[in-house]
Amino acid sequence: MYFVIDDLRPQLNKAYGQEYMITPNIDKLSESALTFRHAYSQEALCLPSRSSFLTGRRPFYTNVMSISKRFRKVGKDSSGKLGKDWISMPQHFKEDGYLTLGAGKIFHMKSYDKWYSWSKDKDYFRFEQSWMNSTKFAGPCPDKTGFGSYYDIIENIEKNKICESLNDTRIISEEECNRLNQLGKPSTTNTWCVLDEPNENFYDHGVASELIKNLEYASTTSKPFFLMAGFVRPHLPFRVPKRIWDMYENKTLPLPRNPLPPKYSPGTAWKEAEFYDALSGDIYGTTNISTTIDDARQYDLRRAYYASVTWIDEQVGRVLDTLDALNLTNDTVVIFHGDHGFFLGEQNRWKKVANSEIATRVPLIIRAPWMADSINKTTNIIAELVDVYSTLADLAGAKIPTDKLDGTSLVPAFNNTDILTLSTVNEKLNISEKVAYSETESNIIRNCEIFRAPNDGGCMGNQKLKNIVWSGYTVRSQGWRYMVWVPHGPDKKKNKNKPSGGSFGKRVKLDNWESKYLLEELYDHRNDTGMDLEYKGQNTNLVNDVNYEKERDIMHAMAKKHFYELRLQHEVTWFLGKKNWSCIKTCEAVSKYMNKRFDCNLRELRSVTSEDTMSGAATSAGVNKYPSANMNGLCRKDNIKRDSKKKGKWTKYNRKRNNKKDASPFIDKDGDCIYSKKSRATCEAKNRNAQRFCPCSGNPNVMPSKIK
Repeated sequence: MYFVIDDLRPQLNKAYGQEYMITPNIDKLSESALTFRHAYSQEALCLPSRSSFLTGRRPFYTNVMSISKRFRKVGKDSSGKLGKDWISMPQHFKEDGYLTLGAGKIFHMKSYDKWYSWSKDKDYFRFEQSWMNSTKFAGPCPDKTGFGSYYDIIENIEKNKICESLNDTRIISEEECNRLNQLGKPSTTNTWCVLDEPNENFYDHGVASELIKNLEYASTTSKPFFLMAGFVRPHLPFRVPKRIWDMYENKTLPLPRNPLPPKYSPGTAWKEAEFYDALSGDIYGTTNISTTIDDARQYDLRRAYYASVTWIDEQVGRVLDTLDALNLTNDTVVIFHGDHGFFLGEQNRWKKVANSEIATRVPLIIRAPWMADSINKTTNIIAELVDVYSTLADLAGAKIPTDKLDGTSLVPAFNNTDILTLSTVNEKLNISEKVAYSETESNIIRNCEIFRAPNDGGCMGNQKLKNIVWSGYTVRSQGWRYMVWVPHGPDKKKNKNKPSGGSFGKRVKLDNWESKYLLEELYDHRNDTGMDLEYKGQNTNLVNDVNYEKERDIMHAMAKKHFYELRLQHEVTWFLGKKNWSCIKTCEAVSKYMNKRFDCNLRELRSVTSEDTMSGAATSAGVNKYPSANMNGLCRKDNIKRDSKKKGKWTKYNRKRNNKKDASPFIDKDGDCIYSKKSRATCEAKNRNAQRFCPCSGNPNVMPSKIK
């Protein structure tokens, strides 16, 4: 039984210490489950995050970084397997004999993966945009602006002419016009409203009702089941029943303790937000990094979010009660999590699309009744949503996934809640603990290079940064969060900087990790228990503090290894395919393809491919000695030689250097090609004729299993 909640941060009472929250059903679930205090999404945006955890691949491989792409069309994993051939999480259970039924927002709007993931027993309860404009669910918040929908008014006009189209019956001052022009066009979903309407008029009630029907049907079949529900709230608009809103009437609700961005944080990490008031028609938001929304509006927005969470808690409770009534609780895994975090005015940020702790952190609660050591327990192990696929298959005893997944099963934490490390599936980074990786992209133009509080001199500006597009990467360890903003390209083909348009592959080719405009952030989470959403360590960027140079270097090396070097290898491998080139030609071709200047001198290639140079990413003291690229293993044909006697066919060299036969060549510390003494002269002559056709892989013992 799988619950995924849209835009839900760890805003829960018992499980995450938010005592003013009303979440009795989820509290009850956590008392019989394992709660992960530090769980993170791979991108703080709906579709990219869902494409990641529903396929077990990171966003780089799904190739989805916006809401306009689909992994089935653009995905390619580290093995080169295309997204159209991937086996999604529900599809994996379906192919293992499970009944798989879904309802609501799971993959995303208009994207259900219907033919792959879901059984044909019952129709999928479609999401579409029912939560916005369906007559059955009473549509969005009512429009009482007095001049029609703000969205409709400015849909087809230029931003600087916004006031010219307003209804003449509404008088707006020149000052108000200027303010509206600064805010731009808020989405019609960026609002909240309280409606005294029946439960049936709210979409998530329909999702829960459909899930209950699916559960009742599943209980009558002989198949095991995989049932999934995607609830829409607390995604904007915060459209909630009045009786839920009234539950918070006499509660003391906190405003943000940290209302401004972290001290010394880069301006490109900040983003403005726009809202409109569905009752008064007022448009408001954050137009300046140092200016917050007034307290009264912040209070209403936060209360509406809390009420939305309580509304979802009620729907989850209805389903869990049905599970109990059908006597299925003891045989069913229940998983509950958000798709990413959400800002509610902290750091003068609202909504999502960021790399910070609040934007990427999610609640993750998993109940497996037969795992006795996990009941009513918490764990501090770093968990990622990309781990869920492997974890559920493991817990349920389903077959082992055959796809090459990027996540790691979290089941060991169910047996020992104190562990902090797991063996990784793919990317062994020589680290002593499990960490989380998230990413995003920013083309925000800022005059504020580095933010400082107004009483500390305000922003540091740098006009040279105004045309740069940034790739944002973050690593979260047990004690630290490191974020790095890497400038793009430029893209030589298009001769300009621009976002990669949904392609993380293109991003790797354009990222410039050596740029002097690289922006970094480092935050201290060593005493973060996961029970304080505004933990104090998030308030100051320590990256330039000399006392934390070692931590910065270690985290930077981990980020570069994961987000650049490993991905560079995969990108280059995809590009090379079955090409049969010499090492130098390979290097030159890859250099051109990747839009980077690799030194393709033979001696330089030897140092680039040295395993000694590339290992120990997280612990190496020589962090700044990283080569510009890792060409290791790419020049597979360079461990073989041309045999003129066989008219162009390739033949193997004997791998033992001391054998009487010709031994395989390797490159010594001076970059020379060395064979056995008997054949060295012949080897050197042939290499001169072939323009030094020498091996360049870091391991001379690697040999293709079949050579044509």
